[in-house]
Amino acid sequence: MESVFPSKYSRLSINLFFAYLGSVTLIAGVLMVRLSRNWTISDWLINYEGGFIRRGLPGQIAFDLGRYLHLSPVFFAAVFYLSLVAALLVAFRSLALATSYNVWVLALVVSPATLSFAILHPQAGFRKEIIFLAALAVFVALLRKTERSSLWVAVYMTTILTAGTLSHEVVIFYSPYFFAALVLCGRSVPKAVKECVVPFAAGAVVLYACSTHLGNLEVAAKVCSSLGYKLLVPGSTEICASGAIPYLTKSREAARTEAFGLIRPSLWGCLSFFCIAGAGAGDWRKCVACAVRPETRDAGAMDDRRRHARCIAAFVCVWHRLGAVDLYPCLQHCHAAYAGRREDGRGAYNWDRSSEDELPA
Repeated sequence: MESVFPSKYSRLSINLFFAYLGSVTLIAGVLMVRLSRNWTISDWLINYEGGFIRRGLPGQIAFDLGRYLHLSPVFFAAVFYLSLVAALLVAFRSLALATSYNVWVLALVVSPATLSFAILHPQAGFRKEIIFLAALAVFVALLRKTERSSLWVAVYMTTILTAGTLSHEVVIFYSPYFFAALVLCGRSVPKAVKECVVPFAAGAVVLYACSTHLGNLEVAAKVCSSLGYKLLVPGSTEICASGAIPYLTKSREAARTEAFGLIRPSLWGCLSFFCIAGAGAGDWRKCVACAVRPETRDAGAMDDRRRHARCIAAFVCVWHRLGAVDLYPCLQHCHAAYAGRREDGRGAYNWDRSSEDELPA
């Protein structure tokens, strides 16, 4: 595919974009120090002052630097994540400039789902997952620039996977991307496997250590005390009032329940997509109409009522999450459509709320 712009204009456009992105990201990162202290900042301030605990490495470094230099650990937390974002942008820029400037490359660079994510959603864009993203981008940029020895690769990945997992245990689950990077940069598969064995094993050991030190109320209180804050202050947005540090007091079951509650809307969205894909040509429009406009909900409009009901069920659940549709009559309709029962001879259904027998048991 031909380039969208001539080469010199492509380089200038990419450089200007990265300059703009870096400037705005810097402003957003600084604002997070005040606007998201209980999640973005506090996650970087978890430390070992109450004993070894998961996610405590960056916070302990920030705490020690703050104590020795007589500065707030919050300052070093902001420096940490802004430095990682800077490393990501520099590495990504070098990779972008080394590729062909076609529409797909430019779309990847400017997409709001990639580098601009920290601007669109700063509270999530500066969290500890940036450790992996920056490390992988630098890793690929260095591999493409010069030939690296197996020892260098092993040391780099071991450092990232151990330090990264001590910072946030999710980093170890991204380790296959390092293997993929090695293969895509010219390593043979057997050689890449050998180079990954020690780093992956080291990361797994650290993950086990973190999984046995999840945290509790006493540890969280000591972490907050070391930072000069009180744990769980109602109505406050300060570092220990709520958010990442108090989250350490949750049990595994409570954490799983809360996490599933956060991702459930996305799961319904995926379900809707697959229902649309399987509904057949033109059927999805009827499903949308049935989910949005009650007066058009007519199961007789489709031959396959069961498929229609499943499609509607997915849509109405998504729309209900958005507050755009009343869930009760939708469930009533879907149950009736799935059962293949009609309330009158014309294919219409009774939408009266009082019809309790229409709801599934």
